[in-house]
Amino acid sequence: MKRILSTLLCVIILINFIFANCSYAEQAESSADESAMPDIASEPMEYSENVINDMTYEGDSTDPRTGETAGFNIFEAASFGVVRALLGIVCMIFNIVPLTAELLMTIITADGTDAINSITSANNEFSFSIERTVFNEIGIFNIDYFDFGTEVKKFNFFGLFSESEDDTVQIPNSMITIKKSVAQWFYISRAIALSISLLVLIYVGIRMAISTVASDKAKYKSMLIAWAEAMILLFLLHYIIQIFLVLGNLLLDLAYKVKEALVTDGKESFEQNLLNTIVFRLFTSSGTELLILTLMIWCLAFTHFRFFLLYIKRTIMVGFLIIVAPFVTVTYPIDKMGDNKAQAFGLWLKELMIHIFIQPIHAIIYLIFAFTAGEIATFAPIFGLLFLMAIPSAEKMVRNIFELNGSSTIEQLQAIGKKKK
Repeated sequence: MKRILSTLLCVIILINFIFANCSYAEQAESSADESAMPDIASEPMEYSENVINDMTYEGDSTDPRTGETAGFNIFEAASFGVVRALLGIVCMIFNIVPLTAELLMTIITADGTDAINSITSANNEFSFSIERTVFNEIGIFNIDYFDFGTEVKKFNFFGLFSESEDDTVQIPNSMITIKKSVAQWFYISRAIALSISLLVLIYVGIRMAISTVASDKAKYKSMLIAWAEAMILLFLLHYIIQIFLVLGNLLLDLAYKVKEALVTDGKESFEQNLLNTIVFRLFTSSGTELLILTLMIWCLAFTHFRFFLLYIKRTIMVGFLIIVAPFVTVTYPIDKMGDNKAQAFGLWLKELMIHIFIQPIHAIIYLIFAFTAGEIATFAPIFGLLFLMAIPSAEKMVRNIFELNGSSTIEQLQAIGKKKK
C-alpha cells in the first residue's frame, strides 16, 4: 500500500512539474519620452518595518503585525491534494462505464449516420435520448412491420404532415430487412394456421356426424360457430394489427404536436442540455463536484439504458406477436368450447395493445415531466434528473389506472396450457 501511495505521489508531483502553470510578461511599448521618467536607480531604496516583516514572514511563525500564528501545514496540503487526485482517478475510471454505454446507444440508434462526428458536433443531433425514443424519432424502434419505406414522417396526422426534410426519420436497412422477414413469417404462419383450421373443421364435422347425444351435438355445434369466428379473425388479423398501429400513431402525433407548440412557446426539453453539461463538466471538475457529477451521469445512463432495453424488447415483442397471431386463432374454438371465452386471443390482444400504446403514454408523461418542468431543471439539474427517473413510476401508475398490466406473453400462454391439462 505504501508503495502504491508513493508511486501515485511521485506521478502527481511529476505531472505538476511538467505541466506547471507558466506566466509570460510581454514587453509593453511606450512612446513616452525617456527623459521624463525619474531615475529610480539613483535614489536609495528604503524599507519599512512592515515590508521587512512581510519579506521574512514564514509559515508556522507569529506575524509581528497581528500576533496571529499561521495554520499552514505542508503535510496536510499534500495529503489533501493526493486525496483529490485519487478521487479524480477513481471517478474517471468509474465514468468509463456510463460514457461507453451512452456512446454505444448513440451508435446503435444513429440510423446509419456517422455517430462519432455527430457526438463531437455542437448540436449532438444523433445522441440517444428518451425524447427521441418516445416520440418515435429512432428508426430501429419503428414497429410498423408492414411499412417497408426508408423514411417515416415524424408527424402524420391523417396525412397532414410537413414537407420539410427535417421532419423525417430514416429507417436503417437492417430494420427494413427485419420488417420484411416478420411480414413473410406472418403470411407463412397464416397459411399454416389455415391448414390446421381445416383439419379442425374436418374433426368437428366427423364428431358431429357420429354423435348421438344431444349435449355432444350442441357442444360441437358451438365449436363449429367458434371455428367460423376464428376463420374471420384469421383473415382480419392484418387489419386488426394495422388499426391498433394507426391509433397508437394518432395519439403519438397529438403528443408530438403538443411538443412542437411548447417549443414554439419557448419551452424546451432539458434532457440533451443536461447530458451535454454533465459530460463536459466531468472533464473540467474535481473534488466533491466531480463526485456529484459521477453519480448524476450514472443515474442518467441507467435511465437511458433502461429505456433502450425497454424499446428493444418492445420492438422484438411486437414482431413476435405478429408472427404468432395466426396460431392464436387455431386455439380460438378450443378455448371457447370450455368456458365460452377465448383466453389465448384475449391475452394476445392485450399484450399487443400494451406494447403499442406504451409509447404514447411515455410521450405524454415526458411532456409533463421534461417540458413543463424545464425551468426547474435549468436552475436545479438534480431535480431534472429525478424527473426523468420518475417516468417509469408514472408509467406504472397509468397502467394500473387503465388496467394495462400484463406479464410476458410466453409465461401467460404456458400458464394457460397448464390449466388445460
